Amino acid sequence: MRSVLRDIQDTVIKYANIIAHVIDVDVEIVDANLCRIAGTGAYSNRINEDISNEGFVYKTVLASGQPQFIEEPGRHKLCLSCPKQLICAEKLEMCTPIRLRDEIIGVIGLICFNDRQKQHLLANKDVYREFLGQIAEFISIKAYEKQEAERNLAIVNLLNQVVNNIDKGVLILDKNNTIVHA
Repeated sequence: MRSVLRDIQDTVIKYANIIAHVIDVDVEIVDANLCRIAGTGAYSNRINEDISNEGFVYKTVLASGQPQFIEEPGRHKLCLSCPKQLICAEKLEMCTPIRLRDEIIGVIGLICFNDRQKQHLLANKDVYREFLGQIAEFISIKAYEKQEAERNLAIVNLLNQVVNNIDKGVLILDKNNTIVHA
């Protein structure tokens, strides 16, 4: 399945890196296929990796459309089926869906790997939850702009074909292939 987030991967990686730098926690962004599109820290060398065998929290977010806050990864009920449950390196995870229109196209997560990061995130939980939602919206807007640019290019190409073939006659069809103009 085509991934809208993969189409804007360079931008998504920039968002992840700047967020991680500013708030000093790791960031992970996956698409609806559970492919890691961006990652910082422990995940920076694992971009474009399929995480479907371990992304149980993200699967829930993709299915439900609801943000998740996992204060004790490995002990949470969503982690019970994960093969890394007993050896989970994560100390805390906060994630939210990335929506494009009515479709969930991915998940963005803030990940803590040490107690200092965890305490920092816990102390500002509501602020970071709102912040994460805003970043998800920015990513969605970028994905929308990319799709619109592709649509506009397709329309321009179609119009060029019509203009280049005007001397051959033109039929305009509706969506049911009925001639609406000849």
